[in-house]
Amino acid sequence: MPQLPFSSIDVEAQLTDALRQVRPSNQFVHSVREKIQTRPVMYVAGRNGNSRTLLLALGGTLSASLLILTVARAVFYLLNRSKA
Repeated sequence: MPQLPFSSIDVEAQLTDALRQVRPSNQFVHSVREKIQTRPVMYVAGRNGNSRTLLLALGGTLSASLLILTVARAVFYLLNRSKA
């Protein structure tokens, strides 16, 4: 196994130095606590007025597609029955 140019002890020392514990100022901690504790003002969005129209359009489209499929199946059934 080849030797690496650095040892694990060197890496740990560099990481310990780079990742030193930081103590924030009391003013910063206080301001963050206030921001976390105060709840933001929330507004409930009103219902969309177009939802009824959208549901009617979707229902109409589905009904029309089912009607077309049913008519097509009936026509194919009648045409194939006459051939037999």
